[in-house]
Amino acid sequence: MVKEIFPAPLSSRLAVTPSGCWEWTGARHRLGYGVVKVAGKQWVVHRYVSTLLEGEIPDGVHVLHRCDNTLCANPDHLFRGSHATNMADKQAKGRAPRGEVHASAKLTEVQVVEIRAKYAQGGSSYASLAAEYGTSKHNVAMIVKRRIWAHV
Repeated sequence: MVKEIFPAPLSSRLAVTPSGCWEWTGARHRLGYGVVKVAGKQWVVHRYVSTLLEGEIPDGVHVLHRCDNTLCANPDHLFRGSHATNMADKQAKGRAPRGEVHASAKLTEVQVVEIRAKYAQGGSSYASLAAEYGTSKHNVAMIVKRRIWAHV
């Protein structure tokens, strides 16, 4: 099936897995995506496949994987969407970084638990906790109300 859809240089580097993914076995991008050079232009493989089958990808449009396999080029596993679609898909599949591993995290999970406990005991205001933990009153309020760090 792979050989019927794609030209030889591409199809020869795709291996069908038991899950139905068509995994790229050639060169990889630093983020783990397959890359291929075609007519002097470097492509991310799943974007190249999408372009071959569906036409040019408009600016701002992402090509997403239903299978979450960055090396997959199976057209049945690919779909196009906006940045918001990509973020929602990531969140729904539990791949969005949260807590301490989030790039903008300033607190640890232990500190979040402490903030909630101190506020619940009374005697500590958002302002005093913010000063103690080096964050903002707004951030403390969001933590206490579980609008952020809800998983802790």
